[in-house]
Amino acid sequence: MKRIRSIWIVALLLSIHFSCIKEDRDLSDCEPVVSFDDYRKIILEFDWSLVQSTNRTDEIVEVIITDEEDHSTEMYVEREGSEIELKPNVYEFVGDESHENVVLQRCTVTVRTDANGNYLEPAYFTGGSVEEEVNSTDSIQIITIPMRQQTRELIIRVIIYGKLLPYISGLDAVISGISMSQEINDGFPPVDDVIRPPAYITSTVDYSFTQTEPSLFTDRHTLLGIDGNASQVLTFTLYYNNGNDDRTIAIDVTSEMDGFHTEDIFESWVLEFEIGMGPESFEASIENWRSGPESILIAH
Repeated sequence: MKRIRSIWIVALLLSIHFSCIKEDRDLSDCEPVVSFDDYRKIILEFDWSLVQSTNRTDEIVEVIITDEEDHSTEMYVEREGSEIELKPNVYEFVGDESHENVVLQRCTVTVRTDANGNYLEPAYFTGGSVEEEVNSTDSIQIITIPMRQQTRELIIRVIIYGKLLPYISGLDAVISGISMSQEINDGFPPVDDVIRPPAYITSTVDYSFTQTEPSLFTDRHTLLGIDGNASQVLTFTLYYNNGNDDRTIAIDVTSEMDGFHTEDIFESWVLEFEIGMGPESFEASIENWRSGPESILIAH
C-alpha cells in the first residue's frame, strides 16, 4: 500500500512539473514557478547618520516592504542586520521607530485627529524610505534605509513692554501653513536638500502662552513640518483685563521659517517677538522679531 501511495505522489509531482509541456505548445509560454530557491537573502541595515545619537533608541524598527509590481505589502519588525528573504523584484522599503499620534501609510506620514477632528501633537520619532531592486544574481544583498527625524519643536517667545503691560490678562496665537501630512523623506533634513518641502495636508496650530517672566510669554509645540508651498502667518491676540480692548496682530513669518527643516535640526526652532504698547492707548505693534535655533537666540 505504501509503495502504491509513493508511486502516486511521484506521478502527481511529475504531472505538475511537466503540465505545460505538450507536443503542440511552445515552451516559452510556460509560466515559471517561483520556488524557495528563487528567493534572495536580504540583510536590512539602517543609516542613522542624520539622527542625533542621543535620540537613538537602538530598539527594533518596523519595516514595511511593498512590492512595486503587485503592490502587495508585508511588515517586519527587525533589528540592525536582520535577515529576510525576498524574490527578485523592485521594492519600497519604509522603516520607522515607534511613533505616537501619527499614521504611516507606505511612505506618507499623517498626523492623527481626535474624535472632534482636531489634529493631535506628534511625538518625536525617526523614519525613512528607499526604493531598491532585489536582483537575481546576488545570493545575499544589503538594503540600507536612511533614517531621519520626523518632528521638530517650534517655540514662540513674546516679550511685551510698555506701561500697559500690567493690564494684559492673556496672550494667544495661531500659526498657519503647518504640515499635517508629508513624505517620510521630507523630514529633518528633507531629501535632496529641499529647504521648504511640500505638504499633502496643511492646517493651523494654536499657541496658548504662559507668562514665564514679568514681560515674557512662551509656548512650544512639536510639529511634523511646514508646507513649503504655503505661507506661514502668525496671528496674535492680546487680551486685556477690561475685556473690551483686545487686540489682534498678524505677521507673515514665511521667511522666518525657511530654516525650520534644515538648520541645526537637533535643536528647537524659535520665533521671538517684541510687542510694544503705547503709553496712553491700548494700541500694540510688533517692534522687532528674530528667528533661529534655540541655542543661537538664547545666547544673544
